[in-house]
Amino acid sequence: GTVPFWIQIVDGKLQLHPTRSKATRRMITWAMAGQSNVQIAQTLTQQEVPTYRGGTKWNPNTVYSMLHSRRLIGDFESVLTDDTIPGYFPPLITESQFLKLQAIMDTRKKTIRGRLGSGQMTNIFGHLIRCGYDGSEMVLKLNDNHDNHLPVLTLNPISRVQPGFNFRLLESAFFE
Repeated sequence: GTVPFWIQIVDGKLQLHPTRSKATRRMITWAMAGQSNVQIAQTLTQQEVPTYRGGTKWNPNTVYSMLHSRRLIGDFESVLTDDTIPGYFPPLITESQFLKLQAIMDTRKKTIRGRLGSGQMTNIFGHLIRCGYDGSEMVLKLNDNHDNHLPVLTLNPISRVQPGFNFRLLESAFFE
């Protein structure tokens, strides 16, 4: 696999990258100050901070993944075995700073599976319900075609089909 954005390999040894680690620390500072992943990505793009691949357009999902990764505290997490190796990477922040960052980010969730929202509803079915036709993930959105703007689970805009169903009915049936 690849090393984290803020790490470089010099003479076969892992160490903090001088400019990328500073950029990542700024991202952490902004997130702890309450900025969203979208705002952080926009700021990095405006400041033309190079991405991992050398581009300058930052994606909010990349920011999210970076800020939620235990690699910030030096842990290696295997996607194949679910094993974690503590201290594998040089840590960028302490575990207590990481836990504080996660708590702040969890309390300020303002997105509903990638869409800007009011923060009043959370799609509890995120990553669980998929389209049987093409495997697209269902997302929560407000359906403007109904009275009261009912929340509806529907497919991502890139999907070929656009069915939707009442989220509140699904949620109440699930918890009964």
